[in-house]
Amino acid sequence: MKKIVSFLFSMFFSVLLLIMFAISIAYATFIENDYGTITAQVLIYQAWWFELLLLTGIINLAGSVFKYKLVSRNKWAVLLFHLAFIVIIIGAGVTRYFGFEGSMHIREGEATNQVVSEASYINLKVSSAGQEVSESTKVRFTPNTNNNYKKTIEIGGKQVQVENEIFIPNASETIVSDNNGLPIISLIYSEGNTQRTEFLLMLNEKKEMGLTSFGFETGEGSATVVFSRNSNGLTMVSADTVSVSNMMSQVGEKLIPFTSYPLVDKSFYMLGKSGFVFKSYFPKAMPALVQIPDEGGQHGMDGFTAKITSGNEIRRVNVFGREGVMLRPSSCTINGINVSLSYGSIIRELPFSIHLRDFQLERYPGSNSPSSYASEIILKDPVLSIERPFRIFMNNILKYNGYRFFQSSFDQDEKGTVLSVNQDYWGTLISYLGYFLMALGMVFTIFQKSSRFQTLIRLSSKLQAKRQSMKILVIGLILTGMTWTTNSAFGAVNSAVKEKHIDSFGELLVQDHEGRIE
Repeated sequence: MKKIVSFLFSMFFSVLLLIMFAISIAYATFIENDYGTITAQVLIYQAWWFELLLLTGIINLAGSVFKYKLVSRNKWAVLLFHLAFIVIIIGAGVTRYFGFEGSMHIREGEATNQVVSEASYINLKVSSAGQEVSESTKVRFTPNTNNNYKKTIEIGGKQVQVENEIFIPNASETIVSDNNGLPIISLIYSEGNTQRTEFLLMLNEKKEMGLTSFGFETGEGSATVVFSRNSNGLTMVSADTVSVSNMMSQVGEKLIPFTSYPLVDKSFYMLGKSGFVFKSYFPKAMPALVQIPDEGGQHGMDGFTAKITSGNEIRRVNVFGREGVMLRPSSCTINGINVSLSYGSIIRELPFSIHLRDFQLERYPGSNSPSSYASEIILKDPVLSIERPFRIFMNNILKYNGYRFFQSSFDQDEKGTVLSVNQDYWGTLISYLGYFLMALGMVFTIFQKSSRFQTLIRLSSKLQAKRQSMKILVIGLILTGMTWTTNSAFGAVNSAVKEKHIDSFGELLVQDHEGRIE
């Protein structure tokens, strides 16, 4: 046991953890570049093994404090660095598990306290015999990961199991013939001037589309419009008055509520501001998800197929949604149990509200490109009787009650704003404490006498003194050499002069008999 503890707190194990950490984040960088940020988060940053690696790092750093006796006066700098890394990792963990991020959309002159979560959730609701059970699970689905989701719920003495079979980004629903399949109705829904939406309705399934709900043999009164089968084809019963117009003749007809009528194709059924068209009917088929290409860079709805099992019955339901979007749930009835599933963001209601007085947008001169934009808001907290005006723009953040509001985006008509919302008070506070300890450790490193920095300064001073001595020695040698060279040169010259002078004294000038000097 002592050997294991000694290894966990050893310097070798610390270096090994650093190498593993470096390889992990390097691999995550390549994944993010090729497959996107969400895939990198699922495979690396939010993976259980990466969190275990960080936890092991905390244990290693904490053990090193006691093993190397860092709690002493002459080792404060090293101690602060160890504590800083421990606190920063803990702060990251608090942010990971308790932080919240979302967005708030506000139109001019309106106020809201609702924040749409950035993360996606699967909301499962099961009801039977007056009982109801709900569960909300945070998920991160990507085309390149396993996308595991499996829940089992017991209700009314029965058990329901829901699991994800396949996830398709930018998905659309199509029908595949299957002899073992179920009856399916294909419908087109529209509401006001909005775009038409085509959807499928399986046997014993209920779907909500805008203001209207549809059911296929789910029981009278279970939905706004309920379809049924008989020997002559399909019938419909509505809980409200329906106006029918033939798409060819445009002749209107009124259908009485809670009365069965045959379902006719190429007819438009109008209920208030919403309407639908019966497109086709398949006696035995299965709905399948297919991926459609992005049009003009506009990403559509993602979808997954949920396999629902209860007793000996199996149902498959296609559920649509994505991050930042909330759609109506898909539902079905299985083994006498009503199951409802939705995929996408959830709404968090704040104890205060934000009122948008004015949205301001500035553009570059001679261009339509925005240079800056800001939101003039009023913070309203009825509990504390607070009304505070504030201007939110880039690098000017509204901070209140643990929430932070950033200017994020705006509506195309420039009459609304989108604020990015973050709640991470404790995670941010703990992380900042870690940064402060790190900065303090740097200060101790600079001024502590026994620190490595001061040791290097002393060694540098000694080296500088040695260099100065070497310079003096070199200069002295150079001067000595120059002197010797000069003396040698002068000596050689003097020697030549003396020999010539001596030779001159060895001669005597005389005059010969002819009068010449020799």
